[in-house]
Parts: sequence; C-alpha cells; structure tokens
Amino acid sequence: LRATDTQPVVTIGGIAKTGVVAPDSPSFGLETGPGNMLMDAWRQHIWRRPYDKNGEKAAQGKIRPDLLANLLDHPYFSRPYPKSTGRELFSLSWLQGRLKGNEKPEDVIRTLVFYTAQTIFDATKQAAPAIHHLYICGGGIRNPVLMQDLETLFSPVTKLHSTAKLHL
Repeated sequence: LRATDTQPVVTIGGIAKTGVVAPDSPSFGLETGPGNMLMDAWRQHIWRRPYDKNGEKAAQGKIRPDLLANLLDHPYFSRPYPKSTGRELFSLSWLQGRLKGNEKPEDVIRTLVFYTAQTIFDATKQAAPAIHHLYICGGGIRNPVLMQDLETLFSPVTKLHSTAKLHL
C-alpha cells in the first residue's frame, strides 16, 4: 500500500459497508445496501438454514434480470452518501413484495447474491472511482459466489484482497 492511494475497505456483514481513506480528503463511509441480510433471510425462509454455506444454493440458480432490476430500483441507491440503512428498508417482507411468485428459490438467492455484489460495486465506484485495490472483510468473504461476482464486476482494473493481507 502506498500513502498516495485511495484505500477502500468493504465489510460484508448483514449490511455491506464501504469505508474510504483518501490521501487528500477526509475519510468517510457509507452503507452500500444489503450484504448477507437478504440472502440469509431467504435461505432461512425457504430451506430453514441460517445462511447459504459456501454459496451452495446460489450456485444452483440463475440471475433473474427482471428481479434484479426491481431490487435495484430502490430509492436508497440514489441517495447521496454518507448514508445508512438496515432491516427497516431491506427485509424479507420487502423482498417478498418484489417477487412475482413463480421464481425458483435458487434463482432468487442467486439474484440476491449478484444484487449485493452490484450494490457494493456501484457505491464503491461512486465513492472511489479510481481504485486499483479493494480490501474485503466480513462473513460475505466466505461466499465464493459473491466473491466471484465482485471479482467479475471490479476486474480487470481493481484487484480484490482479504483484509487479512493487511496484517492489522
């Protein structure tokens, strides 16, 4: 790391957060939107398991562009940062209100994984457009489907790393 580089760190917990340390401006953070929260709620609702271990259910599904567009249409994403959110905006009932009812459960969870990746990408690129390295921590780093989606969205310009690489 060089002190002259902008350093964003993404934490993927229930809510995903981006913190930005820039060399010539104050540090700031924002919540990008749902992290694992919606995926976990869906997994619990459908399969009675607290989370999608290793992205197993998501890996069986397909991204539904219609559902993704509906989820991305939330007004939270057009608000300026810094901003904060939680279950009051992104809950299982909110998700269910956006479903048509004919979706395969695996497609819903797969779309939720990509939704999380897309909202992290969009917010991080808006907050720190010229980044070459992105450091990630939190439970979401253990979901290989999510990490692959992030890798695809951020590449080839930005490399992803675990914060464990920082040895903090």
